[in-house]
Amino acid sequence: MPIAVPRITARDILFKIDGTEYAPQLNSVELTLGDAPGGIQTFSEVRVQGEWALALSGYTSNEADSLYRLLWSEFGT
Repeated sequence: MPIAVPRITARDILFKIDGTEYAPQLNSVELTLGDAPGGIQTFSEVRVQGEWALALSGYTSNEADSLYRLLWSEFGT
């Protein structure tokens, strides 16, 4: 019989950036940890260097104070 693995589900995610709260409508949020430039990890070693990446999939908004507009204005920074 296959082992059931519990799944973590987030609802009503809220982002707080510079004191402003954003409640976006998202389809998915993915947080990943990758290798940092120059970082080396070997078998059974605790990773001390890493680069976090946040991928959001959701709805666009033309509202000036939306998370979508904020993220696009800060693209590349």
